[in-house]
Amino acid sequence: MTTSTRRARSLLRDTRGAAYAEVVLMMPVFISLFAGIGFFHHFYMARMDAAAEARRCAWAYANGGCDQVPAGCEGVVGGAGGGAESRTSRPEVNSGIADAREGVAQMDRDMPLSASRRIYEAILGSSTTARGSESVPMPDWVGGGSRDARCGYTVVCNEREQTLGGLIREAFCNKANDIGVGGALGC
Repeated sequence: MTTSTRRARSLLRDTRGAAYAEVVLMMPVFISLFAGIGFFHHFYMARMDAAAEARRCAWAYANGGCDQVPAGCEGVVGGAGGGAESRTSRPEVNSGIADAREGVAQMDRDMPLSASRRIYEAILGSSTTARGSESVPMPDWVGGGSRDARCGYTVVCNEREQTLGGLIREAFCNKANDIGVGGALGC
């Protein structure tokens, strides 16, 4: 065996510095992994905060009968003043309810004397959706800026107590006003 062959074999068996080389190669991977875990933890916590805000505002608004937006919930629940937009489910939240509402609304337009709209709301109730959002700063290594963590919460509004007679009177007066004789009938 020649000297150069012996040196080559001894270099192949030499493990000094192998751990150092592995650390140098793997350290960027571990740093990126831990930074990503930290960012996703921060993003998840922001989403949980947005969900808590949406839930709090939706319940506060629903408990008040969906008439007045509670203090601190102005940009979270429905429109700025509540209104009809916030009293109905959005189609992207539950398309089955939206389809049912449209079907009942069409029946109300087709039938000459119908209390279907009020009866439908009495059965299904009106609902509101609160949407919470919190901005999360993005790390510089992915471009910086910020990203919104969003969450929505839908709840059925509390309704005021109604009687059957009141529902019938309201339906009658609505149709009487539609044909122009409501004033003469005391509606």
